[in-house]
Amino acid sequence: MAFLFPTSPKELFLLSEYENYKQMKAEFTEQYGKAVEFSNKVTEQPSISHITLQAGMKMNPLSSHSQAAMLRERFNNAKMAIKAQRDPQNNAGHYNVALNLENEDILDIDFNHTSTQTGIRVPSLYSKFLYLNLGEYGDFMRKIEPSYAGPEKLEFSNINWKDLKLTEREITYLQERYILFLIEQLKEENFALEKGIEYSVKGKKLKLKKVTFSLTAEETKSFVTLFIDRLIQDKKLHSMLAARIGEAAKAGAVIEANGEVANQKKIEADMANNLKQAKKKLQETTFPEGFSSILLIDKKQRIVERTLKWTVASSASGQVAWSIQTKDVPFGKEQRLKEWTVKAVPKEHRRQITTVQWTKHIKGKAKGRTEQVHLSLKSNGKTINFKMKSTFNRNSGEKQRINRFFAIAAQGIGARERLSNISGSVKQVQDINMDKEYLNDKLDVTVNYDNEADSGTFSFLIESKLKLVDKVKTASFSNDPKKSVDVNRITEVQMAQIQQEVVLNIMNFINRLGLLRGAPLIDDPHAEDLYKEDLESEEVFRSETLEHEKGVF
Repeated sequence: MAFLFPTSPKELFLLSEYENYKQMKAEFTEQYGKAVEFSNKVTEQPSISHITLQAGMKMNPLSSHSQAAMLRERFNNAKMAIKAQRDPQNNAGHYNVALNLENEDILDIDFNHTSTQTGIRVPSLYSKFLYLNLGEYGDFMRKIEPSYAGPEKLEFSNINWKDLKLTEREITYLQERYILFLIEQLKEENFALEKGIEYSVKGKKLKLKKVTFSLTAEETKSFVTLFIDRLIQDKKLHSMLAARIGEAAKAGAVIEANGEVANQKKIEADMANNLKQAKKKLQETTFPEGFSSILLIDKKQRIVERTLKWTVASSASGQVAWSIQTKDVPFGKEQRLKEWTVKAVPKEHRRQITTVQWTKHIKGKAKGRTEQVHLSLKSNGKTINFKMKSTFNRNSGEKQRINRFFAIAAQGIGARERLSNISGSVKQVQDINMDKEYLNDKLDVTVNYDNEADSGTFSFLIESKLKLVDKVKTASFSNDPKKSVDVNRITEVQMAQIQQEVVLNIMNFINRLGLLRGAPLIDDPHAEDLYKEDLESEEVFRSETLEHEKGVF
């Protein structure tokens, strides 16, 4: 900041907001810094991971029938495992998803990709890999849709979060262009200071400074217009954002309606057009009450309470008064109250007031603390309340145990809606070791619901292990027809064989799940008899056809 010791209400206001930003950043780093750092490494280094998922279900027997009971039993005995090997440096990976039912592998899926090929295999349906050379993607799509006119080459791209972060030069540019603009546009006469404001919370009394920043209706519209103009003219900002959006779109294989992958120039043009449309709408918008921001600040320039108010009016959406209030109050011994409230009040429909309030009571230090959270949503006579109590315990290292207990209650919502009464728990054990380069996580979730229509319990157990390694083994597909098939070069004979094998395996899969009662398993030695020609029946069919002079079917 340009000032270290504020001498005016304006400087005190801006410095307090800056200190608040630094405090939020430090708290985020303390709580999630290691996890974010490890996640960044996963996008840069080879890694192996193993995830298992088990689920359970219990329901009120009076509200379920025999078929539901059978499916519930299957669900309770199911287990899913996901194994992955990733090599972001060489843009390659191998993934396996397996579904296990009653200690038997029911479904198995393999997916491989390299910088030049991608393939998939589902052994329970077809024994070989079906693969595609990425440079022949256009040819493959035209076999499916002759009019296809999209990309000729399919690209797999991993997002490297370092590439998405702003560089130091970009940060400096944005600070000079926008923070200095903000300082210049906000005049000293827009600020007022009051001292000795008494403030009380949870029995603790504080003496605070009150800084008020206010704009008239005309000043508010003028400031917003100038800011949007600055954004429209900022081609460097458009380029920064478009480059990152383009990378994310490429990694997610986002294809536009015309079949093309969005390029940077197109994204920049769309961005500028959207800003121009926003400015056009702004010309039809007024701010009848102007804008105000009131800060209550302690002696360390920390914001204890912030209140923002403004009203927006337009012929299209009417007039709505908005307010946002935030609190961050230290009190007692190692205790803190954090809160924010958002309220929207339509002028013409005051019964449609919407209020969202979030409160967090923190007690203890970072390595051993409790948090009580309450989230409330009120709108149109309906209320949803979410409450959760969490305990955090961290060892001397990075191993952390978190136990959460939550409840959701609704008022004004029909009793048959699932959200009317829900409770449960989330138990988590997380172990991050940056030196040994691993992250282990265990999540045990239980959800109970109970209302007039139904009741029951769902549970989920997710265990994951992730390890950074020097290298991983990635496979490439060959032309050996015994192991893999190029989807662009499938012959009619191969297609018929694939269809036959897939149909038989689907029948087998359905039977193994017990969905076709009384039907033999395909791997039953007598099952093939179902597909043999019945000569005696064929003779009867022919005789009846001759008798009636046409087929009976």
